[in-house]
Amino acid sequence: MKMRFDWQQDSKERYFRKAEEQIEAAGFKDFLIVERTAFGIVRNEKVMIFLKPIHKSGHTRKWWEAKRELECLKEPKPLKDKYGRPEKAFLIRGFLELEMEECDR
Repeated sequence: MKMRFDWQQDSKERYFRKAEEQIEAAGFKDFLIVERTAFGIVRNEKVMIFLKPIHKSGHTRKWWEAKRELECLKEPKPLKDKYGRPEKAFLIRGFLELEMEECDR
């Protein structure tokens, strides 16, 4: 039986700290910053920790280095315009997808 996430700030803080520890261990502490106002759950199995948007100008190479280093770093699907074409993005948006701990299920 799956239990639901309780959505209390203390429960979220645990995952925010875990994400920050992974980012710091990978050496991207100044580049990838956790957005503490955004939080998500994927099918009661994984937790999405969103990062503050990064301007693409001059940062794409470092972004790809971070993606290679952190396997849990993901990007949302690109937005589409009204004709179905991918929009040109000026910001890099990303999130860390972490496994939900047993006590939260």
